[in-house]
Amino acid sequence: MREDWIECTLEEVLVHTKVKHKPIQIDNLFYVGLEHIEKDTGRLTSTVKKDEVKTVKNKFERGQILYGKLRPYFNKVHLANLSGVCSTDILVFQPMKIIQPKFALNYMMSRQFVNDMSANMNGVNLPRVSTSTVTSYAFPLPPLIEQKAIVKKIEELFSSLDSGISDLKKAKNQLVVYRQAVLKKAFEGELT
Repeated sequence: MREDWIECTLEEVLVHTKVKHKPIQIDNLFYVGLEHIEKDTGRLTSTVKKDEVKTVKNKFERGQILYGKLRPYFNKVHLANLSGVCSTDILVFQPMKIIQPKFALNYMMSRQFVNDMSANMNGVNLPRVSTSTVTSYAFPLPPLIEQKAIVKKIEELFSSLDSGISDLKKAKNQLVVYRQAVLKKAFEGELT
C-alpha cells in the first residue's frame, strides 16, 4: 500500500444500511435478486424488472452498492442506478463522501476481495459470508483525486476489453460461417 493511502475498514467508507421494505399488500417494485446481477461484471441482467414483492426485502437507493453475500465466489456486486428492493442475501451499502462509489465497487469486485470473502464463508448448502466479515474487512483508501484517476483508468481499460470481447465474438461467428462454407464446397465437389 502506498504511503499516502489510509488503511481503514470497509464500514468506515461504506455504511451498511439496514432499511427493510415490509409489504402490507403485494407491491409492484423494481426488484433485484442475486440472479439479476451478472457474475464478475457488476451489471444487471436483462431479466431484472418490476416484480410483485410479497415478503420482506432490503431497500436500496440510487448510488448505493449491492453486495451478494451468498456464495461470494460468484462475485455479484452492483452500483444501483435506480431505487428499489433486493433479496435479503444482498447487503446494501451507502458510500460515504470520502470514497468514490465506483472505486468501492471495483475494489469489492477485485479477485483479492472475492477470495478473502470466499475463504470466510459459513454453511454447506448455501454458503454465505457474514456481514461482520464484510464490514470489518481492511480497505485501502487512496486520496479522493487518486480514486477518481484509478476509476477513470479502469473504465478505459475495461472499455478496451469489452471491445476486444466483441471483436472475438464477431470473429467466432465468422469462423462458423466459414466452416460451413468449406463443408458446403467439399460436398459439392469444389475442393478437389
